[in-house]
Amino acid sequence: MRQRCKGTSKNPNDRIYSSVRIHPPWVHSFHHFMSDVGPRPTSNHTLDRYPDQSGDYIPGNVRWATKSEQSINRKSTRLLTFNGRTLPLSYWAKEMGLDRRLIERRLKGGMSIDQALTLEPGQPATLGFISGLVEGKKLSSDQVSVILAKAKTGDSNLTELGREFGVAPTSILNLTRKFGVVVKKRYTRIRTP
Repeated sequence: MRQRCKGTSKNPNDRIYSSVRIHPPWVHSFHHFMSDVGPRPTSNHTLDRYPDQSGDYIPGNVRWATKSEQSINRKSTRLLTFNGRTLPLSYWAKEMGLDRRLIERRLKGGMSIDQALTLEPGQPATLGFISGLVEGKKLSSDQVSVILAKAKTGDSNLTELGREFGVAPTSILNLTRKFGVVVKKRYTRIRTP
């Protein structure tokens, strides 16, 4: 703690700590530090600024924590609240048996936290998710619904759907795959005279 804040640490990543202050009695007396923070519980514990990770090393903002506890306390950690519990996204992924990247894609696409954590992989999403997914792109949620219905029934193939909606057939194929729709007819065979 003192090496980091004084700038005498050999670790180049510790330079960011030069603006962090230490409670003055702790700088001069290890006894004061021990009476405020207490002894280190195990060799796996290190000092952590908590609950304010941007704050100073002062009484009430310092604790002994394991690496996993400290990883939750990072600014970059995305916390999700579900069923009254707040945990990092990676913890929810492990607990729900889902890939972390799948949950991130679902949330980015407009799903609620509840849907993102409880829908099975490959399970079709609601229209609310579809509209969030295509927001700002060439297709509206109504167009996506029509495309999925036509692809499912075989009324149109990918080439025809692409022409009808002004997008590439591969975009239609990617859209149907994303929502788990099996396409009956894929492409129109190009006939030469």
